[in-house]
Amino acid sequence: MSFTPNQRLIFAARAGNNALAEKLLTGGADPNYSDPSQGSAALESVRRGHARLLSKLLDQGLSPSSPAAAGHGGLIEAALRNENEEIATLLAEHGFRLVPHARSIFRARLARVFANRKRKIEQSGPANGSKPIRSKTRRTPSAAGSRR
Repeated sequence: MSFTPNQRLIFAARAGNNALAEKLLTGGADPNYSDPSQGSAALESVRRGHARLLSKLLDQGLSPSSPAAAGHGGLIEAALRNENEEIATLLAEHGFRLVPHARSIFRARLARVFANRKRKIEQSGPANGSKPIRSKTRRTPSAAGSRR
């Protein structure tokens, strides 16, 4: 039995074979391809937590509106079902959204993911680790009182 490059991409994603997946994508495999019986490389990478492969699919043009992204309740829902916040965040940053008919539990879970992410960013401070810049001039009481 012979398989197309798109089907082989799905199998590579299922196996977590990044090297083969990258080779197939470079050779022209479609990241938006969805097979009726095998699913899609995007869904397989989300289900199995392969963030690196999913990033490659996104770089190669995986679209939020493609059948590969919309099947089985959508990719973000699949990431949330598997409790993979990193992948849910990666997808949301690339324009993916929950499908309109998603259950409220997934909407609440996604909101919690973003709240946790925001909290981590605020706690870590500036991205480069430097301290905030503070003015070295001291304001006198008369100068502070003159502002209106």
